[in-house]
Amino acid sequence: MSIFLLLGFVVVLILFLNRNIFLNRIRSDSFLVKKLSSATWFKSPWKSGLFLFVLNTVLFSVSLLLIIGVGYLQIPFIHLFVMAAAVLVSFYLWNIVYKCWEGTSKGRLMQGFIGSGFYLILTINFIYMIVTMDPEMPEEDSFMGFIGFSMGGFVTLVAYIACFFTTGFTAKK
Repeated sequence: MSIFLLLGFVVVLILFLNRNIFLNRIRSDSFLVKKLSSATWFKSPWKSGLFLFVLNTVLFSVSLLLIIGVGYLQIPFIHLFVMAAAVLVSFYLWNIVYKCWEGTSKGRLMQGFIGSGFYLILTINFIYMIVTMDPEMPEEDSFMGFIGFSMGGFVTLVAYIACFFTTGFTAKK
């Protein structure tokens, strides 16, 4: 499982380093870009950051529900395709938010920090769960719980960094 975790990190790194490819594929006349660019509330870094926060919450929730749902299908490794699709959709939507922002660089950083805060909260929650983890019964081994919480913390930390840097910093032209 750690190989898949490492592979996912490498894919996210490659996507981030080649994010200009995503930006070039997003047309300025697309429906979502037009709607967000013309919205007056999107010009505020606080409100657009809150929009990104809610967007990340919805993306994470839908991905989690799909992973739980495909878990009932008893088809091995199908959850990996759901996670890969979630990463691609997330990057695409983060780049749309990036492309629509017309404010200052400071506002972009604030928007990125607020929007990616959802993943930071999840990372802190996983760290807290690791630190306060106790076995339910004396004979129970909590090592597998530690592994699960560690993987969850790593995934949410990578998502936080990817979202913050994708939406918060200016891409190379």
